[in-house]
Amino acid sequence: MSDVKERIVKQGFWFYGGSIKKGVMIKAINYDFWYETEKEEGLDMEGEVPKLNENGEMYMITWTDATFNENESFKVGNLDLESTVNLAESVVGKINWIK
Repeated sequence: MSDVKERIVKQGFWFYGGSIKKGVMIKAINYDFWYETEKEEGLDMEGEVPKLNENGEMYMITWTDATFNENESFKVGNLDLESTVNLAESVVGKINWIK
């Protein structure tokens, strides 16, 4: 896969256990994560096409440390930003969005 691009579209904080500050970023990526993963694993992709939105993107949620410098884990989001934000908040509760 060439020309992979990602951009941060939202960034915020949440509190693990109610007291430990953690970061979260939502990134727009220009590829279908699951499609590319299955293709790399050698699965037969005949008849399959990447699922991307009208901008040729999908969203990923990246859980980070409080400084946004260390990625701790990620979750595949959706094709639209609003449902990806809702998904992130369904995982950790209230997120204080700063961007």
